[in-house]
Amino acid sequence: MGISPAKVPNIHIDTVYNRPQNNNTNKLPSNNYYSNTPPYEYNQHANIYSVSDKPPSNKNSTENLRIFHQNIRGLHRKVDELTTHWINLFPHILCLTEHHLRDYEIGNICINHCNLGAFYCRKSRKHGGVGTYVYDTLTYTNIDLSRYCNEFDLEACALKMIISNIVFCILCIYRPQTSNFLNFLCLLESILMQLYSNTTNLIICDDININYPKSSNYKTQLHYLLASYSLSTAVDFPTRITKYNSTAIDNIFIDKTKNCDYTIEPIINGLLDHDA
Repeated sequence: MGISPAKVPNIHIDTVYNRPQNNNTNKLPSNNYYSNTPPYEYNQHANIYSVSDKPPSNKNSTENLRIFHQNIRGLHRKVDELTTHWINLFPHILCLTEHHLRDYEIGNICINHCNLGAFYCRKSRKHGGVGTYVYDTLTYTNIDLSRYCNEFDLEACALKMIISNIVFCILCIYRPQTSNFLNFLCLLESILMQLYSNTTNLIICDDININYPKSSNYKTQLHYLLASYSLSTAVDFPTRITKYNSTAIDNIFIDKTKNCDYTIEPIINGLLDHDA
């Protein structure tokens, strides 16, 4: 299911980025909403355009897709604090890295208005993990990426949904700082080869532990790999600020030819030294 590049409409993609998933079709909840009905209201709370202060309708029909991403470094005791920042700003899709949960634990985490989407949990090593949550009125399909996941090098999950006749694929990635970078690149390329399509709008939310604004061999290799799939960074601000430095090790990559009109803003919620 999809549309040709020439028919892809120019929609808004409001991506909210914060510091510090078997292939079944289900309904998921989201904390942000979209609508095809103008006019838009400007919401000063997060510098994002929204249609109303109510959650989305029960249809996958909207002009503004809102995605929230954060390295949460342990979700279990942070759900209430996390959702406090979503009053009137419900995201459609929530991408979390380093949730620190096992398979038997993540299904017990309840986020209001959201259902668990695609996810990956470590089997042996502690911590890590990636997961997505989607607004409960939206339909989606999980994409099985388990054969590419490696606790030492790359953790990933992905889902696909159709919004206003546009096929979106949301990929969430975590790269441990001690990973073998060549293994990481090989695994990531295999994932991109499976997910990429001219008729699919691919969006990557990730914590890759590479300071993207700074030139490095790792950054250059990743840049050329992503560029071969028409993906480039949308983050132009620090996402991790400490007493000694500020870095952008968390990132969002999009195809800017398919997303001509988008906004991205940091949210400092105090949950971690990573901003959302």
